[in-house]
Amino acid sequence: MRGDEKGEAQVFLERLFRALGHEGVFEAGATLEERVTGRDRSGTAFAGLHPRKAAVLMTIRTDAPIKSARIRKSEQASRNRYHHDLLVASPEEVDAELVAWLKAAHRLAAASTLRIIKA
Repeated sequence: MRGDEKGEAQVFLERLFRALGHEGVFEAGATLEERVTGRDRSGTAFAGLHPRKAAVLMTIRTDAPIKSARIRKSEQASRNRYHHDLLVASPEEVDAELVAWLKAAHRLAAASTLRIIKA
């Protein structure tokens, strides 16, 4: 990101929220001035955003490896959990592939939450 990083971050997040099916950041009930933990009520994270000077480092939690040149680091956290890091330097990089990974990670976290609640 170049220039006004806060302004560009807001554009990035707006596009990300729309790609995930929300009308926008504020319509989804998000605030941009507070720290967002990325966790649901059970404490299960599906993704993390880590601002860097020129990009956002995104960590996505999945149940399988992701084979892509976009992934800069993958780590098997447990038998069925993987953490994948990638850099997102512009809103245009929030494309169908990335949105699909995020949706799958969100479904995985939601399924984990249901198992916790049912137990």
